[in-house]
Amino acid sequence: FGCSRGRGEQNDVCVMPAAGGAVRNLTGGWDLDPDAPFWAPDGKTVYFAAETRGNIHLFAVPVAGGAVRQVTTGERQLGGFALSRDGRLIAWAVNEDGVARLRLRDLASGRDLQVPDLPPGLVSGMEFSPKGDRLGMTLNTSQTPGDAYAMDLASGQLERWTRSGFRPAFHDISTPPAMRNCISGL
Repeated sequence: FGCSRGRGEQNDVCVMPAAGGAVRNLTGGWDLDPDAPFWAPDGKTVYFAAETRGNIHLFAVPVAGGAVRQVTTGERQLGGFALSRDGRLIAWAVNEDGVARLRLRDLASGRDLQVPDLPPGLVSGMEFSPKGDRLGMTLNTSQTPGDAYAMDLASGQLERWTRSGFRPAFHDISTPPAMRNCISGL
């Protein structure tokens, strides 16, 4: 959770045992302000975004203690990120001159994986399928404002689930089978 160094602002990432106990500050010696922290599935790492020199990047810190590690680099504005349920993959979108570029990394090897270019627009709401083989997202383009898509990570094929403004109810008969399968475990 976000905690304060006494300035009345949430500018650190802290943890506390669920059964109670002392709060531990994971980013106390760090000068940047973390935002949107989330746990890795194994509970050993907390990921978060932070701005540095006009760029927004993804960072990680071990829950057991240790240094904050920068995950993304370069001149970019982070547009969102998602971690697969098994903690193997992390996806993030970066805004490059108003166009979203999707990035995917295998966390075990540290290797960036190939993903196809998306149509020009912005990406938000990314979520991996329960098996980690697809990545769901909202893609906002001039032709498809706010539509839901799923990318098959093996083939790179992008499947559109909604049609500009039409948002099917979860598990409704109008929901495409691929979407029902992907979201059933979300």
